[in-house]
Amino acid sequence: MQNVLFVSIVTVVLASTHGYLWLRLVHDPALAQPLRRIATIALIVLPSALLLSFFVRRAFSPGAARWLTAPVYVWAGLFFLLFAGLVATDLLRLLLWMGACVAASDGAPDPERRVWIAEHGLEGSRGEFRAASGRAPRNPRG
Repeated sequence: MQNVLFVSIVTVVLASTHGYLWLRLVHDPALAQPLRRIATIALIVLPSALLLSFFVRRAFSPGAARWLTAPVYVWAGLFFLLFAGLVATDLLRLLLWMGACVAASDGAPDPERRVWIAEHGLEGSRGEFRAASGRAPRNPRG
């Protein structure tokens, strides 16, 4: 039971991370068709080979298993470096985009936004009540 759970979790993690690699390295750059097909097949075969390497190590002699799994472990290292680099790059791009948005707003309040908020009853805690209930709260002081 534990082995099934372990293999299931590893499969989900490998599939999702390789899917992210496919998205960033194959889909987003819009590779030409022969390269796109080769890269897609490689990103399906390589994680499958990584999963099979667990079983190959047990099924073959240590010498044969070492030769069979060495390319798979090289891919695992390259995969980790690619994945970490792409995630770091995406986070940096996100921070730069957020900084550009803040710099473009100049910190000045937008009068149209204030009017829209007032018209839709979203100002402060009373506005939250008004938005949730559909009516204005009564003033307890009279």
